[in-house]
Amino acid sequence: MVLVMGWGEKREVLGATPDRTCGRCHNTGPWVIYKSRKRLKVMFIPVAKWGEYFAAQCSICPNEVELSALDAHRLARGDITLDQVSPP
Repeated sequence: MVLVMGWGEKREVLGATPDRTCGRCHNTGPWVIYKSRKRLKVMFIPVAKWGEYFAAQCSICPNEVELSALDAHRLARGDITLDQVSPP
């Protein structure tokens, strides 16, 4: 009998911000808003999920800002800007 197991991180894109200048790479462009969580699969079926977090990431480099769940959804809808986000 063969047992196939796997683990990793899954990212779900929630939206994008308006153009913003990155403090790390100094490029201007939209930032991607995403939800990430770690998961364990057995025989290609997810059996456990943990470590959920939300972030906005520069579309050019790996610079990112961690967000609360509420701020991530409000940012994706366009209700607030990335400058108005409070630290999680």
